[in-house]
Amino acid sequence: MNEEELRSTPVVPVHARLTRLRFDEDESTLHASVESASEEYAVGVSQLKALYAAQVRAEPPGKREVVEDFMRNVLTASTWPRRLRPHTQAEVPAEEELHFVVALRVKDVAELWYLVADSFNFRESLGGDASYATEFNLRTFVRRLALFAPGAAQNPGFRALVAHRPMPAPLSSLIEFFRDCP
Repeated sequence: MNEEELRSTPVVPVHARLTRLRFDEDESTLHASVESASEEYAVGVSQLKALYAAQVRAEPPGKREVVEDFMRNVLTASTWPRRLRPHTQAEVPAEEELHFVVALRVKDVAELWYLVADSFNFRESLGGDASYATEFNLRTFVRRLALFAPGAAQNPGFRALVAHRPMPAPLSSLIEFFRDCP
């Protein structure tokens, strides 16, 4: 890469995955643990600068098997029984797998703290309000976080989760999400 290409390449912000987040309403403090550090951080409400959320694609949708393409192109209709002919069957579209991601920007912390809803322990954060449904837990967590830090900026994805509205278009990767969290 030459110098001009390096300057034009967007930089991925430094980030750390949240492993635990507890609310302490009495002291208006969040207690957070991240993968990159062994200690727990105490974050005051006034230190939360921004809250982000998005849906991120797990893999690009619509990839078809090479063998299926080969079979369809090489074998003719006369070699297949009618009910098994590839051209007589409707192609089933690949289902897009999406993951919910939430991030926090904290004052005086260089890293963007984030969590992936599918692998986050919401029971630690929500206690008795947690259920077995990831999306329910995520929405409860996000509403609680929004009430806890009303002065923090919120991106459209976070606001959509809080308001129970449809999410903006999914992002193609976690890296794209990090880049959207200034």
